[in-house]
Amino acid sequence: MKSKQTIQDQLIQIFMRTLSLSEEQAKTATIENTDNWDSFTHMNLILSIEVDLLRSEIDPNDAVELISFGKIYEYVYARTCI
Repeated sequence: MKSKQTIQDQLIQIFMRTLSLSEEQAKTATIENTDNWDSFTHMNLILSIEVDLLRSEIDPNDAVELISFGKIYEYVYARTCI
């Protein structure tokens, strides 16, 4: 089981890499406040999370709701720590 801090750190790295953000920008990123977070980048972000963190697929119905760092963190934490 991964710790909350480990999950957060890994997510920050994924956001920084995928969306070309600083660490601070990654922590507050939403689809509304991040210019380069479009549908293509969203799918790359979801794929990176599946491969790097979850090691399993995210249901497409869930993926469309994962539109901020906070929501994604909560989702990943629930999937990996419960």
